[in-house]
Amino acid sequence: MKLFIFTVIFSVFSSAEMGLPPVDLRAGQFVEGNLFSVKYVPGDKAVSFFIVGSKKAGLKFAPKQTVLEVNGKSYSLKQDSSGKAYVYSSSLESEAVLKLEKEDGNTEEFRLKIP
Repeated sequence: MKLFIFTVIFSVFSSAEMGLPPVDLRAGQFVEGNLFSVKYVPGDKAVSFFIVGSKKAGLKFAPKQTVLEVNGKSYSLKQDSSGKAYVYSSSLESEAVLKLEKEDGNTEEFRLKIP
């Protein structure tokens, strides 16, 4: 019984330290996470990410930092000239992870599924 209680307590604290679990994201799909909502639109020479605060969290802002990890390399994404999308100026041929950070340091990850 003690082992069971220890296991439950350990798993609760371990998952709290790791943050939010990654959210799977497919091309053209609009996905609402816990902090942000994201849609990614692949193009021939660039990939666009439309990012807004999540309705669930009542957030109406853009992320403080937007990082795309592709094949072990990190790329900081900036908004395009219209201010509506974040752009990665290359095509994606393998799975990637989009990491978004709020002003208070909370982060959320989206795993991009490439067909």
